[in-house]
Amino acid sequence: MAKEGVPGAVREDPPADRVEEDVQLPPSHPDSLPYRLVVLFFTCLLTFGSYFCFDQPSALQDMMQDQLDIDNFQFNLLYSVYSFSNMIMVIFGGYFVDKLGTRPCTVLFVLLIFTGQVLFSLGTTLEYYPLALAGRIIFGTGGGSISVVQNSIVSHWFKGKELAFAFGVALTSSRLGSVLNFFFSSPLANATSLNFALWFGAGLCCLSMTAAACFVVLDLRASRITGRDPATSARKIRVQDIKELPLSFWLLSFICMFFYSVVFPFIADAPKFFVHKWGYSSDHASIIGGICYDVSLLLSPFLGMLVDRIGQRGILVLVASTMLIVPMQLFAGTTVNPIIGMVVLGTAYSLAAASLWPSVALVVPLRVVGTALGVMTSIQMLGVSMWNLVVGYTLDHAGYTMMTIVLMCTAMMAVVLSVALIYNDSRKGGVLSKANTGKTAKQEWEEEQRAAAGKEVQPNFYDEEESLIPAKAGAVN
Repeated sequence: MAKEGVPGAVREDPPADRVEEDVQLPPSHPDSLPYRLVVLFFTCLLTFGSYFCFDQPSALQDMMQDQLDIDNFQFNLLYSVYSFSNMIMVIFGGYFVDKLGTRPCTVLFVLLIFTGQVLFSLGTTLEYYPLALAGRIIFGTGGGSISVVQNSIVSHWFKGKELAFAFGVALTSSRLGSVLNFFFSSPLANATSLNFALWFGAGLCCLSMTAAACFVVLDLRASRITGRDPATSARKIRVQDIKELPLSFWLLSFICMFFYSVVFPFIADAPKFFVHKWGYSSDHASIIGGICYDVSLLLSPFLGMLVDRIGQRGILVLVASTMLIVPMQLFAGTTVNPIIGMVVLGTAYSLAAASLWPSVALVVPLRVVGTALGVMTSIQMLGVSMWNLVVGYTLDHAGYTMMTIVLMCTAMMAVVLSVALIYNDSRKGGVLSKANTGKTAKQEWEEEQRAAAGKEVQPNFYDEEESLIPAKAGAVN
């Protein structure tokens, strides 16, 4: 209806299904914090198995190359085909999340992860490289998409002040799988066998399947009680919406691509690099190679809360991208203890994750969050797939120093795009610079209406379908 005092302005009432924060809800109610935290717990476990298994080749590189009789390029191809299948699948995965909802997609993707890891383990056990490679392809079709599902679930369940914190917790729990892999896979393989370590990883993927079943039950119960179903509104998705994604989103996506194209390819070859340059044992080198994830495990929740409190996401992305250059310089030109470089790398990785991914939910319509996350992950995996091959080729023909120089130049591209992101965001209203106030979107909308009462202002709109925050007049990102 028309807003009083502002001729021609349109006022949309805030959604009626939002629950006021001052209403005391029983813990069993889906809108209560305890219930949402239980959902977050099982959501975190969705990616635990896949994150453990993703970097098992890195932790077990020497043994895998010996057993499968492959060179550095073929070894990095195990990562590249994962990323390539990810690049293709996550677009469809994000679309399916928006079209069908998170429940069926969750079950499908964890099943693909389990199947891929089983085939990879079987191929290694039989010493048949093509089967192991095929397993990594199938593993990749589920691995990236389950992260899109996880991010979409978090976006729908934590739309208010806890969004970045929830993303941080999800990343932390996922990275716990990576940390445990680098701590235990190599010693486990040395104590038993390479084959046993890989099949152990397949067993952890079963844990993620159990978590998927628990999430589906909780989400179905929430829909019955509240009458809300994220999949219902998501069915409005159109493929054409991809063309309408704003410039801020595309800048975030390509920053993400260059950033992770430094981190993931380096970690894949880091343990063998540390053995080669510093003379560590394979077990010790594996632990140092996982320090990036150790740091992420510790810092991510706190950095999530920091981003919620201060905002300034563009600046934080710039800081993280700049920090990537430091460890590459240390690894390339010095013999400084590699632990220092890995701590800096882990800090940059944590800061980028806490500021990059939650920003997507602020610059795109809520109904296409799944598709946007899928597109962003696809672009990320395109870069990672290409850079894994570049790194493998560089190692076979030019060595580790040239590898770090290539990755340093890649980090510089992320820095340049981060500056462009800050500039673009400042021109479009500074959405990424704003801190979360601790108030619901409805409360912020009501305060704006009271502040604008009796004044000649441009119309403000509140539309949950269009964004996670009240849209500002003229602030289209």
